[in-house]
Amino acid sequence: VVLGVSLAGSVGSMMGVFFTPPERTVQKHLFWLAFNGFQAATLSPLFFLNPALLSRAALYTCGVVGSISYVGATATTDKYLNLGGPLLAGVTVVALSSLAPMALPLGLRGLAVTEAISLYGGLAVFGGFVLYE
Repeated sequence: VVLGVSLAGSVGSMMGVFFTPPERTVQKHLFWLAFNGFQAATLSPLFFLNPALLSRAALYTCGVVGSISYVGATATTDKYLNLGGPLLAGVTVVALSSLAPMALPLGLRGLAVTEAISLYGGLAVFGGFVLYE
């Protein structure tokens, strides 16, 4: 119930932010506040399952986005714009490594490898997408 309501609320409130004209700042901020509330409703139950995992993900995301934003802000040219093809290939590898345990009979070692590819490859590809944008 929480996931469905918060997912629908997140999409709806983000569409409200997107389609509200910039002149209506109060309404735009209220939609943005609602979006953040729905995201919190989605993530807060996960803290009861494994708080270390979400804390680690938040730390990694902060580090990757912060460092790549700094690099992108201080770059003198648009030399990162030709990364589209390799990033698509990286996303495909990460997505397939995430789906591999459902389709392939992997042992414990194979599962650890696909998990590592999914985690660290996902970090690298996410960083590349932030740099590309």
